[in-house]
Amino acid sequence: MRYMKEYTEIVFQEVPDEISLAFSITGCGKHCVGCHTPILQDKLAGDMFTIQTLTEYLDYYDGFISNILFFGGDLFVDELVPMLKYTHSRGVKTTLYTGFTAVDDDIKKNLDYLKTGAYIAELGALGEATTNQVMINVVTGEDITYKFNRGIGNN
Repeated sequence: MRYMKEYTEIVFQEVPDEISLAFSITGCGKHCVGCHTPILQDKLAGDMFTIQTLTEYLDYYDGFISNILFFGGDLFVDELVPMLKYTHSRGVKTTLYTGFTAVDDDIKKNLDYLKTGAYIAELGALGEATTNQVMINVVTGEDITYKFNRGIGNN
């Protein structure tokens, strides 16, 4: 599994109520029209992402983040699942953003949050009332998509 090191960042909006360290995994098989980062479709782009890589990030950000967010990676079940389990063992939550409508059960049972659905420009992203995308709190089963639809002009 590979990631774009230069896109790794702390994010606040992608998972409500969490401070997330986000990793953009390459090799996306969805190829959404209007993809905001087409380089992520190339499975050979970026640097190798291993448990050691994850450990270094978790050590560095220990106490500052509450969640690890994977933008993609669901096509690499055998590599992603151990990372999700390891992240949980460190007391940090896990999230996956995928353009597909479902993920492998082994991935899902190791997630706290899951965003599904391809980006369709006419329907908008998670903050739009018309979106086809859904954000689920996997632990409670609650659809938390509504938490994105807030702010000026979204009420």
